Amino acid sequence: MNLNEEILTIGFLMKEQKIPDYIKRRIDLSKIDEIVKKAKLRYFHELTTKENITSAINFILGFIIPDNLDEDEWDTIMKVLTPILYLKYGESLEKYFKDKREEHNTREKSDTKYSFIKHDKPLGEIGWRGFSESFEYFDDLLSKYSTWVDVDWDEIKRKLDNMDSDGAIRIANIGDDNNRWGYNFSIYKKKIK
Repeated sequence: MNLNEEILTIGFLMKEQKIPDYIKRRIDLSKIDEIVKKAKLRYFHELTTKENITSAINFILGFIIPDNLDEDEWDTIMKVLTPILYLKYGESLEKYFKDKREEHNTREKSDTKYSFIKHDKPLGEIGWRGFSESFEYFDDLLSKYSTWVDVDWDEIKRKLDNMDSDGAIRIANIGDDNNRWGYNFSIYKKKIK
């Protein structure tokens, strides 16, 4: 396909928002909504909304285009899908990131710390290996670690909010299907006094 044909094809696809069959056979769109949600959680940070959207779209492309394609085929699929994804999800991503930025800029000082903990033994046991990192806001934790473990983060946040005292929630165990790391993962909530 020469450049003019490619431009015409992309223009047509943008108008129609259709993915050609030769691409549909190569990509997996079965979990696209779930991937878009992950991209939203992962790519809100203190960049411009445009940069957040670009990062999110690239993240989505990385999930739906298989790694086993040769470089030319990967590039062709990426060039066709990028404008389609911008058309299909760009507006909702823009709204999400703008709303999130407004919420971020007006949030009050948190009275809670959230720690993301990667550990090989039960919490509290001496000699565990791994790490923990604490955040003043749950959204900041999500921006850094939401793609590490495949869980329903809204449900995790609800459970943490419903806890009456400080404590931890195990979100993934060694050997779980959604855990490729070989460690346990927990979120620890602690009230700041």
